[in-house]
Amino acid sequence: MKYLPQGVFSFFRAQKRLTLNEVLTMLEEDEEMMSATVYITPPGDGTVSDGDSGEEDEGTFQNLHHQQLLAEAEAVSQHPDGKVVVGDVEESLTAPDTESDSEPEDQPQQVLPTEEGDAPRQILAARYVRNRVRHQQLAARNWRQQDLPRNSLPTQQPWPHITSPAFLNQEHSPVELFEFFFDEEVIAYLVDQTNLYASRDMGDHNFTTNNQDMKTFLAILLLSGYSALPRRRMYWEKSCDVRNEAVSSAMSRKRFEDHFRYLHLNDNACINRSDKLAKIRNFLVMINERCLVYFPVSRNLSIDESMIPYYGHHSSKQFIRGKPIRFGFKLWCLADPLGYIVQFEPYVGAAERYGSLGLGGSVVMDLIAELPEHPFHLTFDNFFTSFPLLTELAAKDIGATGTIRQNRLQQCPLQDAAAFGKRPRGSTDYCLDTTNNILVVQWNDNSIVRMASNCDSALPLGQTRRWSRQQGKHVLIDQPDINRQYNATMGGVDRADQNINKYRISMRTKKWWWPFFAHTVEMALQNAWLLYRKYNASEPLDLLAFRRKIVQEYLQVGTLPCLPRDHPAISQFSLVSNKTRLDQKGHFSGDSAVQKRCAQCRRNTKKICLKCGIGLHLHCFNLYHGVS
Repeated sequence: MKYLPQGVFSFFRAQKRLTLNEVLTMLEEDEEMMSATVYITPPGDGTVSDGDSGEEDEGTFQNLHHQQLLAEAEAVSQHPDGKVVVGDVEESLTAPDTESDSEPEDQPQQVLPTEEGDAPRQILAARYVRNRVRHQQLAARNWRQQDLPRNSLPTQQPWPHITSPAFLNQEHSPVELFEFFFDEEVIAYLVDQTNLYASRDMGDHNFTTNNQDMKTFLAILLLSGYSALPRRRMYWEKSCDVRNEAVSSAMSRKRFEDHFRYLHLNDNACINRSDKLAKIRNFLVMINERCLVYFPVSRNLSIDESMIPYYGHHSSKQFIRGKPIRFGFKLWCLADPLGYIVQFEPYVGAAERYGSLGLGGSVVMDLIAELPEHPFHLTFDNFFTSFPLLTELAAKDIGATGTIRQNRLQQCPLQDAAAFGKRPRGSTDYCLDTTNNILVVQWNDNSIVRMASNCDSALPLGQTRRWSRQQGKHVLIDQPDINRQYNATMGGVDRADQNINKYRISMRTKKWWWPFFAHTVEMALQNAWLLYRKYNASEPLDLLAFRRKIVQEYLQVGTLPCLPRDHPAISQFSLVSNKTRLDQKGHFSGDSAVQKRCAQCRRNTKKICLKCGIGLHLHCFNLYHGVS
C-alpha cells in the first residue's frame, strides 16, 4: 500500500473525511463505477506502516490491517459516461444519507489532477480497478407481480434416485474412512517431500521417515486437539502431571521434532513463483480430489466462505470485520447441509474468470465445475447472488437461491424499502422476471430480507417463530417458502467450521503454510466422520470418540519396542561401529545445518564428522577417533 505525503491532503481538512473502509464500501455499492483511484492519508506521526504484507502493485485492499482501514481516504471514480468524479466522496458516490461537516455549497469543489504527468498524486496513488464487463448493457427484464410457477422449469425437476457408492455399502472403521482422504498415495507424497527437504534443503542426511512414522506423527497432531499442553515437549516429560504415555511410547521426542521441522508439502526446486500458495498447492489438489470422489451425493449444496486463523505476514492474509475469525486465510467452500466439504478453493486475490458474473459468480462456477451432471440446488449469500449468475446456473439445469443486495435488483419494482419496513412483520412482496424466470422476494422480518431464485417460489406462505417485544413472548409470523428453503439448506459450511474448530490441532509453527495443512487434516477428519454417521449405524460415535479411535489405532501401531530395564541407553557411540570409528581413514570435520549433540562430550554442536555422520566438536574430534 502506498501513501501520499501529508501535505497533499492539507486542502481536504476543511471537510469531514471518510475512512478507507467507508470509501471501499461505497465503491462496492456503486454499480456504475468502472474503476477508481483511492488515495490514503499517511499516519499522523509521519511514519509509514509495514503492516500490509501485500505487494504494492497488486491494487488489492483485502489484506489491510485495522489501522489502515481507519485511515482517511479519498477516491476518484470513472463512470461509463467518461466523467471523473472527484472531491467529496459522499457527494460523488451512491452512498447512504449521512450528516457531514463538509465545506459550504458555494465553495468550489477541489479537482484532483488525473493526467499521467500530474505528479505527485498520480505516481503515489493506489489503484483500485475492477472488471466492469458485468455492468455493460443490462439484460432485458419483464417484471410481473406473480410467483414462480412450480414444476415448470428444468431446475425444478425431481431429484433422480442415486444409489450409494459401492465402497459405502459396507461398514468401515474410523481409520478406514480417514484413509479415504489420507490414503497411501497422500501419505507417500508427504513422506517423499519430507525426506527430500530434510536431505537436500536442510542437509540432514541421517533423517528419513516412512509411511508408518508419518501416520504416527499425524496421530500426535490430532491428539493435541483434545489433549492440549502449553508446550509440545511436555508430552515426553517424566512428570506425572503432563507426560502422555501413548505419545512417548509411540515416537521419541527427537523424532517427532524432526518430523515437525522437516515436514514439507512441495519440492522447492519446482515451485511456481506466480502462485502464492505453490508450497501447498499439490497437497490441496490431492485432498480436493478425494473429497469429490467420496462425496455422498445430495441435491442441496451451499457455498460460503471459511476462515483459517493466521496472524503472521502473507500477501493472501485477510481481515474480515465482524467474523469470529477476523485474521487468516479465506477459503471458498462447497458443502452439503450436514457440513461435508465437497470442494474448497483458497482465496489469493480477485480473479474474475467469468467476466459478466463478477468475483462471486466466478467462485460459484469454479466450485461446481467438477460436479456430476445432476439438477443440484445451490444456496449462497448476497456476496454471490446476481441475476446473471442465476441465469447461467439455470442454463446448466442447476437451481439456486440466495439473498441479494438491493443495488443488484436491476429496477425490480418491489415496494420502496422505507414504506415496506413500516408494514406488519411477516409482510411479503415479490416480482417475477418472466423473461429469465427469476423470482425476487422481499420479506419483512427483523429487517427487510431480499431473496432471489431461479427455482424456489414465494408461495405457499408458512409460519415461523419470532420474539415480540410488544407482547413479551414468541409469536408466529408469515414466512415465504423461499426463505424456509434457504434456512434449511444454507448452513453447511458453518457446520463444517463448527466441527473443525471444536478440536483444532493445537501445535503451531512459524511456517505460513502450517495453518493450511492443519486445517486440511481437520477437514478430512470431519468429512470422514460425517461418512461414518451416514453409513455406520451399528456403533454411533460422536466427533471426539471418532477422533480418538483414529489416534489410538495409529499410536498403538507405532509403539516403540520396550527395552529391558537393565538395557543401556542408546547413545551415538552405538551408531558407529568401533571398526569405522577407529580406522583413522577419511575422517574429516564439517558443518551441519542443524544442531547436533556431540558424541564425545554430549554438548550441542554444529560440527560433524563427515564420514561417521555424528556431531563432534573440533576439540573432541581426535579423542573420539582414538587419535592421541
